[in-house]
Amino acid sequence: MQKFSAITLVKDEPIKLDIDKSHYKGIWVYAEQRHGEISPVVFELLNEAGTLAKKLNVQLSAILIGDKIEAKAQELIQHGADRVYLYDDPIFVEFQDDSYSDVLSHLIEQEKPEIVLMGATNIGRSFASRVAARIYTGLTADCTGLDIDLSTRNLMQTRPAFGGNIMATILTPRHRPQMATVRHKVFKPSAKDPSRKGEVIKKTIDASKIINRTKFLNFIKDTTAKVKPCRRGHNLFRRQGARQTRGFSSL
Repeated sequence: MQKFSAITLVKDEPIKLDIDKSHYKGIWVYAEQRHGEISPVVFELLNEAGTLAKKLNVQLSAILIGDKIEAKAQELIQHGADRVYLYDDPIFVEFQDDSYSDVLSHLIEQEKPEIVLMGATNIGRSFASRVAARIYTGLTADCTGLDIDLSTRNLMQTRPAFGGNIMATILTPRHRPQMATVRHKVFKPSAKDPSRKGEVIKKTIDASKIINRTKFLNFIKDTTAKVKPCRRGHNLFRRQGARQTRGFSSL
């Protein structure tokens, strides 16, 4: 009888993470911007994150990355941020996954926030997953509800599941920070208060250490024309030869 050796699977030791929750404090909102304009979802996040920050009795910080955007830091403070971490450098003139995720992941490792929120935009969905992978934490995507379990300080991240048939609440109890992307227009935007004061922390980088595996070529603005409503109501008619077809406009 022929004998075979059993298959042996050898795994490296798991990465040892600093998950002492007392080392992590504060809520961060990534202030997504393009060409100097803050994305509307950021003001919605600041409003909801402000509520969570009060429950946890912590500061709310915004992370602003770009080129020639220092003036926008005050706008974020006026909309609810207590502190703004600012990276203002020509290397960030256009969003690129490598450079942006590199700088944010390093800042998270240094400052240790307990919650990081981003908008569930095209940029946010791509960006957040890369950052979460780099810092070895979980990420809940496309949230429609957020709350805090005060007994554990766990972020309760609610999102549709199984094709929207159920609403699932997801926790990240063993890792920090807790990360989530949030859909646009599920929260009300924060009101602007010109009298609010806050702290702007200017950060610098060594551009020579940032490696971009992609090259930005050009930004093409969407110029798609919008369909105008039918003047004769919502019924649309189209004749094809002798046959008449009928449809209904969604406008």
